[in-house]
Amino acid sequence: PESYWLDQCATQSKAWLDKATIPSSLAIQERNFFNISLLFMKHSQNPTVGTMVASFHPSYGYKVWARDAVFSAMILDAAGYSDEAEAFYRWLSTADLNMQ
Repeated sequence: PESYWLDQCATQSKAWLDKATIPSSLAIQERNFFNISLLFMKHSQNPTVGTMVASFHPSYGYKVWARDAVFSAMILDAAGYSDEAEAFYRWLSTADLNMQ
């Protein structure tokens, strides 16, 4: 049933977020926003290749905008997710410019 999958998602998300380095000065609302932002960045990343999509909206074609993704990688790295950041940087080092 769907409750199983919701529980699994919540458990795994909490375990992943528990590894984060979060600034101690954040108020509760700021911390929630920070956590949601980290989860969005995590879910925007292809776990195999390391790319990060610019938008989840199909109209954008799930393209990688290197400029935006570099900022996401820096944030992930600063929050303690160096493996995710490294995966993107490795992909970036092999990327070709596509001017379409």
